[in-house]
Amino acid sequence: MKKLITLLTLLPFLLNASLEKTHYPLTSEPIDVIIPCHHKDIPILNLCIDGIRENGESIGRIIVVSSHPYTDQAEWFDEAQFPFTKLDVASRLMGKPQLAEFYLNLETSKAGWIYQQLLKLYAPFIIPDLSSNVLVLDADTVFLHPVSFLDEEGNGLYNPSHNECFAYHNHMHKLLPEINALPKLSGVCHHMLLQRAVLEDLFSLVETAHQKPFWHAFIDSSKPKHGFNICAPSEYEIYFHFVFNRTDQAKIRKLKWRDLSQLCRIEECRLKGYHFVSLHSYNREL
Repeated sequence: MKKLITLLTLLPFLLNASLEKTHYPLTSEPIDVIIPCHHKDIPILNLCIDGIRENGESIGRIIVVSSHPYTDQAEWFDEAQFPFTKLDVASRLMGKPQLAEFYLNLETSKAGWIYQQLLKLYAPFIIPDLSSNVLVLDADTVFLHPVSFLDEEGNGLYNPSHNECFAYHNHMHKLLPEINALPKLSGVCHHMLLQRAVLEDLFSLVETAHQKPFWHAFIDSSKPKHGFNICAPSEYEIYFHFVFNRTDQAKIRKLKWRDLSQLCRIEECRLKGYHFVSLHSYNREL
């Protein structure tokens, strides 16, 4: 009976899988780390940098992407060098440039959220001389114990969560309908290994399907039907489900992690064997 239930759960995914499997020319070269940072995460930023430097296996460069240099503990890359701005995102979301400034100033605006997702996805192509293996890492996330992100053959290792969000899936299917969500698994866990060959493939498929630049398609798939009701995207969800649909080279490996509200509990989590913790600004108590 248990096997039957498992098969029934997987059936929609197995029947609808329409992305052809491919084999990517992956490498095991050192991993460069990209940390997009907003000023609200400055209190955690150096902990984030130290955590991945001390606990990430085969880490190369560590680069903070932000509007200003917030630390001297890593390289800095100015987000102004990307081919879009937060205002561009808002303008495209609203469809009318005159509404962009108004929308940006709303407390409920999703323009900044979408903007930082695009920074992560474009960083491997915009920042010069990066490795083909790039770990994008949220600035509020701290690694506490050693973690590998590649196996011996250069295949990516991915940590799943179980917080399915069907709004994310809705956006993902608008972006590329061929991506089918893995049953009961999510890729949203505050970091993601991006491998250039996989990312190039994703960008190419999306741009061919939509006949426009990837970032245009990403935003257009979020456009509200009415008012300001944005279709929520997740860059982590898109890449996670895409890579597992597209190739057998991606591997699941589970890490122990949790969200924290109190900075003082980091050491407690280290002693309990957590691989990483995240301290989100909306519920953080320093």
